Amino acid sequence: MTVSVEENLRVTEVEARATALPRESNVWKEWVPVLLVVGLGLCLRLHKIGEHGFFIDEVYTALVVNGKADPELVAFDSIRPLYFELMKFWNLFGQNEVWMRLFSTVFGALNIALVYQLGKKLANKKVGLIAAVILALSPMEIHYSQQARMYTLGSFFALLGSIHLTDVLSTGRKFSLVAWAAARTLMIWTLPLTAVLIVFDLLIAAFNKERKKFLVHMSGWLVAVALMWAPVLNRMWQLNQNSPYDEWRGNLPLPLSSDFMTMIINFTCSAIPLQEWKGPPVQDIFSLTCCLVLAVLLGLGVIASKNKSAVLWGVAPLFALFAVSFFAKPLLITRYCMFTAPFIFIVVATGVAQLWKTSKVSAVILPVLFALAIGTNLNYFYNHQVHEDWRAASKYLMTVEKPGDEILVWNYHSQYSFPYYYSGQNHVSDIRMVVRDRFDLSKGSFVQFENIKPKPGQRLLLVCRIPSKGFEGVFDYYQNFLENIDKQFKVLHRERIGMMDVIEVELI
Repeated sequence: MTVSVEENLRVTEVEARATALPRESNVWKEWVPVLLVVGLGLCLRLHKIGEHGFFIDEVYTALVVNGKADPELVAFDSIRPLYFELMKFWNLFGQNEVWMRLFSTVFGALNIALVYQLGKKLANKKVGLIAAVILALSPMEIHYSQQARMYTLGSFFALLGSIHLTDVLSTGRKFSLVAWAAARTLMIWTLPLTAVLIVFDLLIAAFNKERKKFLVHMSGWLVAVALMWAPVLNRMWQLNQNSPYDEWRGNLPLPLSSDFMTMIINFTCSAIPLQEWKGPPVQDIFSLTCCLVLAVLLGLGVIASKNKSAVLWGVAPLFALFAVSFFAKPLLITRYCMFTAPFIFIVVATGVAQLWKTSKVSAVILPVLFALAIGTNLNYFYNHQVHEDWRAASKYLMTVEKPGDEILVWNYHSQYSFPYYYSGQNHVSDIRMVVRDRFDLSKGSFVQFENIKPKPGQRLLLVCRIPSKGFEGVFDYYQNFLENIDKQFKVLHRERIGMMDVIEVELI
């Protein structure tokens, strides 16, 4: 019996389709849970995204993107050019608060899928999925996904570069090396501090015995990355010498020995950036237990990780920034360090997977504890202001102001923050709060007027950003001012609006 060529082709085609069906089924089986986690993370990032107005950093973004910033502010943000160029395009389609924040939300959701992919490559699908769940539910990741700032975009390129380097070292694909160099360049153009990851890229490649030859190729591409980064690096050096926009870091205390681990807890289940608080928002036995569990999981993950890349991309850079903070202006600031968080989540996920192997009972109890901790902090995040809200403060003030009032604003760079929303007719000026003796606050404090000379009996409206407890000196000075305010002013009314005070007074 003779079989025609056409029949042979049909048989081959049928066999190919039959083989492809299980593969397609496996792909869907793998990615459906991941997409569900991404969907959950996206919903959490969209919830109450427009609840509050911009805080000072977001005002910077709006002013630079809309071309309304002064040259000094433009120069300061020129060290992160990629984000602002992309935002200028994004803003062609809308300029309200929610739309501007959605850019970060999109990349915050994409990072969930990327951390899964990297976790799968470094360990296995289970580790990748656990890491994706941690990132999706992290209150801090949600917090930065709701800001018109560059932090989720920086994490996106950090993860993308690490995925491509992992691919290079496992398969030897040269295209992935080019993609690694491109992703690292875009990463640095978004967040310059992420350049520290390249040091650990080289270490990871050096310890890979099978791909040591790629070190030569990496070095060549590294030169290209350095040349692309050189103009930004030069601007960073100049700004570090004389820019007033970095002065606030000088008010931060030196990190405590516990702050390294506290930062990791901050990434995972806290709702407030480290520099804004002293300890978790909810300080009880339950919270402390969760912190201890997280520390154990991190340790298990470090020990159990056969591929130490996630440790080198996450834990090691964070420790480096922690160490540098003792000798220079503090860098252990939550938003500066957020690019390490996804890698740390992979290490923690590895610890969870290892715990499952050794004690299934503990591995069942753990998600319950984690869910309760996350739920507690998400509830806090959604129902408390984490930053000052200049929109709410301006709106309230415009309902109570009268012609002839003098509006006095006390905040870091208030010349940008308050005028962004205020559209009233009264004169606005800055004030300084001066303590008579920094070492003896009992001697009191007073308001120093910058550009005006108010008359006794004149009504003044003080708009004050309440300092965070992490800024110990400034917080103490403000509390001291409130205790002594009646020595300089007759207080008519004080309105607390989230993290802001609007105080109606008359000069005595």
